Amino acid sequence: LAAPFPRAIGQSEVTINALARSFVLSLPADVAIRVSDDGDAVTVDMRSASRYGRYDLGDNAARIVDFLAELDQEVAGQVGTAPAE
Repeated sequence: LAAPFPRAIGQSEVTINALARSFVLSLPADVAIRVSDDGDAVTVDMRSASRYGRYDLGDNAARIVDFLAELDQEVAGQVGTAPAE
């Protein structure tokens, strides 16, 4: 993580900023994950953007899809339901 884990007590929104590296050439990408709680539901937003170059060959999109799929599986395992497709 790019910064210490945020304190979430009493907050309805938490943002985690991190640095990821591409598989090829290990180029840096900025990643932000925002978790919002509106009382009835929790929403997770994720952003991944390469610092250099115009094209990432799908690396950022794959990072987001993989993370959210793993998050769905983890939540489903804790709740005991199958993830939505």
